[in-house]
Amino acid sequence: MPGAVSKTHKEIVAEARKRPEYDREYRRLAPLHQVMRDIVNLRYEKGLTQAELAKKARTHQSRISKIESGEQDIQLSTLSALAEALDADLEVHLVSRQPAAFYIKALEECTKRLEDVAVDIVFTEEEVGMQAFALPVSWGTSAPLKRHEQAHIG
Repeated sequence: MPGAVSKTHKEIVAEARKRPEYDREYRRLAPLHQVMRDIVNLRYEKGLTQAELAKKARTHQSRISKIESGEQDIQLSTLSALAEALDADLEVHLVSRQPAAFYIKALEECTKRLEDVAVDIVFTEEEVGMQAFALPVSWGTSAPLKRHEQAHIG
């Protein structure tokens, strides 16, 4: 077509990523695409054709083809049968996009406790072959210890 401007695949994807619905749809489809890749990779690894996998999973080759190409959504029961046929473990997880308040509070408490604890480790000249020194071990700081804070191991 004269005067038409064509875009590369990268340019089209870059433009699409600017739209909020792209991220939403990408998140929705990413697990399906990962499962599709896993099925294909495991099938190749096992040296199976689609027909052989279908027979082992008690389904039809056309269904395997549609699953691997993304034309058909996968039911959990079908996925379980495919995992068994591929001698693979099936793991399904739902992961919150935002950490639960319980875990945030627990992390804050642990951080506070770690900030309150400082352990002094002192090595003698004989132990390290150089001048004695102290290493403070505390959360978020590597400031040298004051002389009265140092404990000598001997």
